[in-house]
Amino acid sequence: MNTDETLISVIIPVFNEELTIGNVIERVKVVLQKIGLKYEIIVVDDFSADKSLELSTNQGAKVYSLKEHMGKGYALRAGFAKAKGEIITTIDSDGSHRPEELPLLLTPILQNKADLVIGSRYLSQKPVAAKKLTQLGFASSIF
Repeated sequence: MNTDETLISVIIPVFNEELTIGNVIERVKVVLQKIGLKYEIIVVDDFSADKSLELSTNQGAKVYSLKEHMGKGYALRAGFAKAKGEIITTIDSDGSHRPEELPLLLTPILQNKADLVIGSRYLSQKPVAAKKLTQLGFASSIF
């Protein structure tokens, strides 16, 4: 994969996370700038009642607002629909995912060693790999 031309889309669903969203966006920017990738940060606001939307906009993210609270899964699918990147990743807005670990997820894809990487804070520290992805189902529509 030609990393000079690769665009990474980072999708962040948010619902009432004004205390953490600004920090998460800033950390994502720092990490992706450090590894020299072009990127877009897409925040999908799931009808927050706090300042999450305003803080996300102030951080320079592309922000999309849902007209009613639809849940994290819906917000992610809406973000996928808006993403322009060749590589799409997601990160939570509450700080439970460390943006500093994004390179661990992106490296196998950028090196053409994987088509899909799934991170989990619940697995052991040892990486787990599968040679073949036999079936992956997606919803056909988000609206």
